[in-house]
Amino acid sequence: METILAPHHDLSYEQRHISEFKDFDWSKATKWDAVSFARASGFKETGMSANEVALLFDLLEAKKPKPIVELGRNYGTSTRLFLQHVIRHGGYLESWDLKHWDGFLEIMDANGYPFFCFYGNEYVDIKSGAPHSPKIRIKVAHSIKTAIPEDFKVDFLLIDTEHAMENAVSEYLRWREYLNSGALIAFHDSTLLAVSRSIEIILEIEDKCRPGRIDKIHKNEREDGFGICVLEWKG
Repeated sequence: METILAPHHDLSYEQRHISEFKDFDWSKATKWDAVSFARASGFKETGMSANEVALLFDLLEAKKPKPIVELGRNYGTSTRLFLQHVIRHGGYLESWDLKHWDGFLEIMDANGYPFFCFYGNEYVDIKSGAPHSPKIRIKVAHSIKTAIPEDFKVDFLLIDTEHAMENAVSEYLRWREYLNSGALIAFHDSTLLAVSRSIEIILEIEDKCRPGRIDKIHKNEREDGFGICVLEWKG
C-alpha cells in the first residue's frame, strides 16, 4: 500500500463571494476557480481548508469519477466542488444529509445554481439534465438507513457525517458493496481521534478480508485544517 503526500501549496485564504460565480463560464475555469467556488463566502461557514479542497480537486481531475456520493453536506463546500466537476466533466452526484442546512439551497439559487423540489425532501438541478434524470440530487437521507438501489454504483465516496467510529466504520462497510473497482473513499476531518481510528480499523478489515484491495492512501503533506484522507481501491 502506497501513501501519497500532496505537496503543500501556499494557497490564498482570501475567499471570493459566491456571487462572483453567477453566470460563470466553467469551460475556462482554473483550479483556483474550482477551489474558490467550493470555499466561497456568503454561507454561514466554510467546511474545508484550501489545501483539503485542492487535494480532492486533483484526484477528481486525475480519476474523472462519474457516480459521486457525499455523505454529509453542511453548507456545501464539498457539494460545490463536486458540482463544478459534474458541470465540467459530466457524471452524477448524490448529496445525502439528515437535513437541508439553513440557507444553502436559497443562496445557491440566488447566485445562479437553482435546485427544484423533485418530491419530498429531494431537490434536483434540472439545468444539468431532464427532471426525470437529473445529474445532481440534493437529498435528505440517512447514510445507514435510507435504501440504496441494488444496481447503484459509486466511483467517489465522501464520508463527512458524525465524526464517531460507529458512523465512519458503519458507513464505509455499508457503502463498500456499491463501490466500483478503483473507487476513491475520502474521509474528512481525518485527524480527529475517532475518524483516524476508524480509518485504521477499515484498513485492518480490508487487509483481512481482501488483501491488496486498498492500493493507495492520499493525504496532504501538511495539514491546514482537520485533515482529509483518501483511500484508493485497486483498479
